[in-house]
Amino acid sequence: MMRRRQFLATSAALSTSVLMPHAMMASTLSANGRNSDRPKVAFLGTTVFQHSHSQHFLDRLTEGYNWRGAWQKPRVEVASVYIDQFPDADLGRQRIERHKLKQFDSP
Repeated sequence: MMRRRQFLATSAALSTSVLMPHAMMASTLSANGRNSDRPKVAFLGTTVFQHSHSQHFLDRLTEGYNWRGAWQKPRVEVASVYIDQFPDADLGRQRIERHKLKQFDSP
């Protein structure tokens, strides 16, 4: 008879061996047509204007950021963007165009 711990260890090892090769080998096309092994994320924001939280998040996810004196490249691929409002001081459309992101009308 198999004990509970043996069953959990065996099932975890089996599921990892089945799922991991697919996850590791999967390569996706990024928005600009290049292969990307980075995880995809969706960006949702209310408005994007200078010094807003949305602007900081979108810039860091698409351009990267400085950390401890070294430039950190984005570790994720922005797969889609939803921005709720576009006021006069909008930067969202500019960022979408610059990075060739896919914009959606609803979350």
